[in-house]
Amino acid sequence: MAREYRTKIKDCIVSIFLCGDNCNIVFVPGLPQSIDKHHPLVRQAERLGCNLFIPQYPGTHDSGGKLSVAGASEIVAETIKLAKSGQAAELYGGEMLKWNTGRVCAMGFSFGALPLLMQNQHVHKTMLVCPFVSMKFHNEKRKDAENILETFDFLEKAYPWSYRFEKQALARELKEVKLPKRSDEIILIYSMSDQVIPQEEIAFIKDLYKCKAFEKADGHSAIMADDMLEKILVG
Repeated sequence: MAREYRTKIKDCIVSIFLCGDNCNIVFVPGLPQSIDKHHPLVRQAERLGCNLFIPQYPGTHDSGGKLSVAGASEIVAETIKLAKSGQAAELYGGEMLKWNTGRVCAMGFSFGALPLLMQNQHVHKTMLVCPFVSMKFHNEKRKDAENILETFDFLEKAYPWSYRFEKQALARELKEVKLPKRSDEIILIYSMSDQVIPQEEIAFIKDLYKCKAFEKADGHSAIMADDMLEKILVG
């Protein structure tokens, strides 16, 4: 079983799982989501021989500060820089971790797709998995998608120490987001059975980024079949 190492960037924790040098994957999590050594994503990284880097946004879990799109985007960019650097000091014992830097890809799941798109570092591939990108697809008028404001209410009540944010400020920031152009290759992974992300949002992303798209089978989840992920990473 892969060991979880931890390092720190500013006031934010980044988890590192060194599982092999086939690819370095920066995984950008959804809300709520926590990845530990028992998570299926880590097991998948082990099977595929890929290193995994997972930032905790400011204002989430063990990181300081408050949650914002700008803060999340910054720590994603810093985590990509870390993956490219090939080394990090582990927090507990100060051990210097090292890995191969040949290929860095990034995967943003659900809410994580937005700070991944907003960050400014180039990667070999940007993978958007069941992506949330705009509040216009997630409001009280829609019945085919998650209402993001209800999600914020849920986080406030169910995860009072794991997610720290100002709901109205975060909602305003999300409403004002302007998605940037990107030069890296963008891959869209979606599911027709997703009850959180509407197909209209998937169509919007396809049109905006003219990206390759892969349909996976298991609804709103970060996991896809090993052969699909391997094809995306290598192809």
